[in-house]
Amino acid sequence: MPIPVPHLLGEHAFFHKHPLIWKQLASHAHHKQFSKNDVVLRHGDPADALWLVLKGWVKMTRQSPDGKEMIVGLCTGGDVLGESALSPHANYPYYAEVIADDTEIAAIPAETIRNLIGSTPELASNIMALLNERMSKTQLKLEHMNTMSVAQQYNVRGAAPWVLLPALMPRS
Repeated sequence: MPIPVPHLLGEHAFFHKHPLIWKQLASHAHHKQFSKNDVVLRHGDPADALWLVLKGWVKMTRQSPDGKEMIVGLCTGGDVLGESALSPHANYPYYAEVIADDTEIAAIPAETIRNLIGSTPELASNIMALLNERMSKTQLKLEHMNTMSVAQQYNVRGAAPWVLLPALMPRS
């Protein structure tokens, strides 16, 4: 039996320090259960909700111009996705797919969260801190990737290290 949404939201990292805010949002939140490979949101769709991962894993991807899937993020319990819902008339910039069974996510309608941000400076500050933390982590990941050797980059992407041996061997 699923735990009621008000309790789940109160435990979520996004709201645990702000019990009055989550109580206001609880009646608007929609608790959803997902299975592996279920689609949460699609790239280009209207950003009509902010999504709070309560349990499980969600993979966020974009497609490169040459058609390759690029993972742009992974979310688990306590994470937020669909931040573009914070801006009016925005679209989701990525595709989000569940990668673990029994994933639970709460969706808060975009208009509801935007109205509450406008009337609650504490929530606005909390969201800015969350977005700043996410941007800092992303910048750190990019920095690490840019300082990795070619062998390390291929290993991170799942390629077998022996594939690189011909490229790394000195030429005579």
